[in-house]
Amino acid sequence: MAIVNEYGQPFLYSNHQAARAARRGDGMRPYEPVQLYDIGKLVPRRDRETLLSASRRLYLNQPILAGAIEQKSMYAIGRAWLPKFQGTDTEFGKLATEWLVNQWYPLCDIRGTDYDFKTALYGLSNAISRDGGEFIYLTFDDTGFPRIQNIPYHRIGNPAGTNDGPIESGLYRNAMLRDGVVYNRVGQPVAYAYLNEKRELDKYISARDTIHSFDPAWSEMGRGLPAFTHSLNMLRDALQSHEWEHMAQLMLSSIGLIEKNETGGPDYDDPSLALTGVINNLPTSGVSVETYQGGQVRYFKANSGGGLETIKNDRPGEAWENFQDRVIRMALAGDNWPYSLVWKPSGQGTAERHEIAKAQRAVEDRQDLIEKAAHRMVSYAIAKAQKLGILPQSADWWKWTFTKPQKLTIDDGRISKELIEGWKAGYINQTDILGAYGKPLDDHLRERAIEIAKRKLIAAEISQEYGIEIEEREMAMLNPNEMAKPEPVGNDENSSD
Repeated sequence: MAIVNEYGQPFLYSNHQAARAARRGDGMRPYEPVQLYDIGKLVPRRDRETLLSASRRLYLNQPILAGAIEQKSMYAIGRAWLPKFQGTDTEFGKLATEWLVNQWYPLCDIRGTDYDFKTALYGLSNAISRDGGEFIYLTFDDTGFPRIQNIPYHRIGNPAGTNDGPIESGLYRNAMLRDGVVYNRVGQPVAYAYLNEKRELDKYISARDTIHSFDPAWSEMGRGLPAFTHSLNMLRDALQSHEWEHMAQLMLSSIGLIEKNETGGPDYDDPSLALTGVINNLPTSGVSVETYQGGQVRYFKANSGGGLETIKNDRPGEAWENFQDRVIRMALAGDNWPYSLVWKPSGQGTAERHEIAKAQRAVEDRQDLIEKAAHRMVSYAIAKAQKLGILPQSADWWKWTFTKPQKLTIDDGRISKELIEGWKAGYINQTDILGAYGKPLDDHLRERAIEIAKRKLIAAEISQEYGIEIEEREMAMLNPNEMAKPEPVGNDENSSD
């Protein structure tokens, strides 16, 4: 006779498996089936949509999640992302850069100037963390001017009532539709199912004209998952606990005094109650009475004696705070974002430097992902501009990169000194130093040359006007010691021939 568990399996402790984690159904924990499937099957379409909905709801209501997402986007995008031409056709690069910055960047989005190129990148970064990804459709207006259209993640999906499987008719007949993505025989995305507001198929858009940006944590992923998928349930519990605790605080704050008496109620012989009409809802008979809003009095029956007390409020308490902190730490750890940047900084220099370095790595990882989409958008715009005759033809039309925001640091002086020392030693270039401050080398050299030219022109103009010679060194002196003229070389009386 054998003792079995709730699954009908023998309740035995076996040592035949070397790895304890490989034991199943040994009575130590509930039975877990082995599921060796692709992530798209482990997290099917309906589950991914549920995660997307939960993440958006928390983004709108949970400051910790929203703060972490927007911080990463802010540090990754910032006031940078100006185009940098990397080709040898410098004349084309100058014309194309000017056109991109002054014409295409402000007008790239079909929704108008409020959604310029940098705003589009910021929204894309937010969507990658909040929704799991975003689609960008490369299109053009009636004049042929290149535009982009941001497609929210929920607008690409299987039409209502349609399961994953082969497409039965149309241009993509026999291609495989899975979670809104159309795959060819080798598993390459060739199109996306664009849905209307009723979740009906509007049209298929070609993958050649669409940028699908997401952060693939699994090699076989076809759609991205929200960055906080691992902790959505914990964050929902923490938010619910916070709301209930908030209600409790409101109830406790509403009680100003506690009166204990023999009746357990107000004193009906109190003349003020009659004057104010509290008893039997009588009118006030023209007597004006001022009351304090918010604080209330609660009455309790006392077995003997009476008195007034103020309510003691010791909520939420240390245990509740520790619970909230634990949830926040676990959630941010899963997103590889420092706890101290969002909640309760440690205040210790070494720890802060470690957290800043961790954040910078996460920012650079996000920038690598964003740059792929940015490069494709800019290359598309340049190609269309060449086709329209706005820009001349060039073999280097696709060679672009972008400026980045200033890197995160807790000690600007120390970092600047390290960069300068590296430049003096020869293993760091000016491009690296300027890149750390989000500035292109070409812009820096051009501004520096203009500054020098203006110095010389203004010095010559003032010298002529006042009849006083102004030396160039006087226009760029850093301290009073530079007032002294340099000693002439070779006039030392003791020098040998």
